[in-house]
Parts: sequence; C-alpha cells; structure tokens
Amino acid sequence: SALVRLKPEKAAVAVAATLGAAVLIGVALAALNGTGFGFFGFLIAFAVGAVMAEIVTRTSGYYRGPEAGAIAAGGSVLAYVVAWQAVPILDSHARLSNNWITLQLVFGVVAAVIAYRRVQ
Repeated sequence: SALVRLKPEKAAVAVAATLGAAVLIGVALAALNGTGFGFFGFLIAFAVGAVMAEIVTRTSGYYRGPEAGAIAAGGSVLAYVVAWQAVPILDSHARLSNNWITLQLVFGVVAAVIAYRRVQ
C-alpha cells in the first residue's frame, strides 16, 4: 500500500493559512474582551478549534494525520496568544487579571485539543 505523507509545499500553505487565521481570530477575541462571555468561552474555544482544523484540512489537500493536527493545534493556541497580546493594544486602559490570562490559557488548550482531534 502507498504511504501517504504531508508534502512540504502543502504543509507550508497550511501553516501560512493557519497563521493568518490565528491573527484574525486573535484580534476578534481581543475585541470581545470585557464582554464577559464566561462559560460561552468554551463554546468559542470549540469553534476556534473547529475552524483551525477545517483550515488545515482544506489547505493541506485534505490530509489527516499528526502533522496536520500539530499545525491546527498550534494555530489555535496562537489565536489565544494574539488575543492576549492584542487586548492592551486595542484598549490602552485594559488591565489583564491573572484570572483572565489563566482562563485564556485554558481556552487555548481546549481549542488546541479540539483542532488536533478533528484533524487526526
């Protein structure tokens, strides 16, 4: 049987698309700061993971495997890192509490797990 691998050019396209999407989603998440979406943050994290998985799946030529899962998971975490860094830029008076940062870390991990499992 033929061994299917993720080709480097398809991986590069998937990484580039994931980086772009992570920045856009991160800025959107930063804009939502202060809205108090609370528990719904888990639903948003699920959606972020699902979107990243779909982006990686489509841009990698519908390749499914651990490499694509790692790209999707990394993009999901990056979206929350961008949000964490963009909040003070969008709102100069915003103070990030340790609880908010910890919650964003949890949401990032949830999104990464969802993304990895959907592509795997």
